[in-house]
Amino acid sequence: MIDLGETLEGSKVNANYVAERLIEILGKKEIDVLVITHYHIDHTGYTSHNEPDKMGGIVYLIEELGFTFKKFIDRDCGEYVEDDITNCKWGTIDWHNIDEEGPIHTRLVCYGSSLKDKTKLSSIREIAKLCSSDQIDPPDEGANVQIIMRDAYGVKYNDKNLFGNRIGSDKDGGINVNENDYSICLKITYGDFAYSTCGDLSGINQDKEYDYHDIETVTAPMMGEVDLYHANHHGIDSSTNQLWVNTLKPRVTIVSCGTCAFDKEEVERLVNVGSVIYGTGNCLNYWAENKLLDEERIFYDDVVVTVPKGSDTFYVSRKDGSDKESYFIKKNKTPGECKILPL
Repeated sequence: MIDLGETLEGSKVNANYVAERLIEILGKKEIDVLVITHYHIDHTGYTSHNEPDKMGGIVYLIEELGFTFKKFIDRDCGEYVEDDITNCKWGTIDWHNIDEEGPIHTRLVCYGSSLKDKTKLSSIREIAKLCSSDQIDPPDEGANVQIIMRDAYGVKYNDKNLFGNRIGSDKDGGINVNENDYSICLKITYGDFAYSTCGDLSGINQDKEYDYHDIETVTAPMMGEVDLYHANHHGIDSSTNQLWVNTLKPRVTIVSCGTCAFDKEEVERLVNVGSVIYGTGNCLNYWAENKLLDEERIFYDDVVVTVPKGSDTFYVSRKDGSDKESYFIKKNKTPGECKILPL
């Protein structure tokens, strides 16, 4: 499972829905691996282990709905170092890689990284290993998950590393970094099928409003060509840059979105490399109204991708199996070459 966000503090809507879908798909509440790409509420839910009424997302799924995980893969944000997790606050965390003001969800960082007062998440935590193809080990024959990027490791801006930005680093000659820049990036393959999913990975340099940095350009050649692309950062215009699109050349793009939308340039970049775009959220009204996208591919619901074992084809459909379309799995795709970049 990759991320589980909510739209509001204390909301449990998404957690309850995902719980139902997991039971439908798996028939149980035990999941092999949880990956949190980065610490924003729309990817984690709100966390307050002392106040259940304010709890949502991932911690609610674990503590209130009884789901368990065998392994938790995290980015290297830092570690909670106090003896008692109830002392959790911004100043009791040994921060490693943080944005300008630290991750929004200090409590989830404590819950996920507590070294002494172990939780159901911190007790199974592992920091994502760059370029690893075995840290996440799917049970399916022919399946593989490779960790392509985390914490903007080795990415430089103005000759300064984004990795290793700690509290006050901007005062010491460092730079401000957006939490999205630190997203974990995965390449998932099943036979010849390849899928890119990278949280909210950024693709532009913007030092004014959000302090985005271009991680996509460095990461793209490590990802290589894919069949399916889960649009970075919900399709917002700070991601999915031209080099990224030209390198991945996705046959299908899925946009998991709420209020953000590609503008005309993003849509054209994907369409020009032959990508068919599907979407889940109301933001796609913008696309339909501006005739940027075929309206029948705006589902306002789950987009289900099925890859039969040994098949040359994958399928995209609605949750109930309707509006099913088939796409050939590309042969002889340009491979990526994951490298641990020097600091």
